[in-house]
Amino acid sequence: SELIQELKQNNTKLIEFLREDNVLKRLMDYVTAPSLVNEDDEDDDHENNAQTNKDDATEEAKGGDPLKDILDPEDLERAEKDRMKRAYVACEILSSEIWSIVESILLNPDNLRDFWGFLRRTPPLDSAQASYFTKVNETLFDKKTSEMLELFKSMEGIVPAILQHVDNP
Repeated sequence: SELIQELKQNNTKLIEFLREDNVLKRLMDYVTAPSLVNEDDEDDDHENNAQTNKDDATEEAKGGDPLKDILDPEDLERAEKDRMKRAYVACEILSSEIWSIVESILLNPDNLRDFWGFLRRTPPLDSAQASYFTKVNETLFDKKTSEMLELFKSMEGIVPAILQHVDNP
């Protein structure tokens, strides 16, 4: 909550840090990180991500598999809560409408394509994550409509990927 408050107060040093490419990539990965709790969904996500995206998020998600065997259910639940908290904070940062952050996101279209890879997962998507993904993209489309439309048009098979989740709230 302090980080979000500092961001809203336009803390220059914080904004400069958040604009770094590797930081933005990690924030996008937090928004779309697969669940630790539901094994079946996570396995499907890994198979789908392995085919469509070979990015850091997939590597981190694969690294999460051994945690299920090591952690007891209570620790796993706590890790899942932490994952969702990170996803929420990352969503708030990425959808903050701060011009320099929006500009920096669009400077690396490969990161955005990886981010949109979230829609290539098998249904159903986690509703909270889907809402975070949507919120970030609403901001990007609102602030940089023409750039986002060009990116959207350049992504092969994105419309069918969206349509497979049309019934997701």
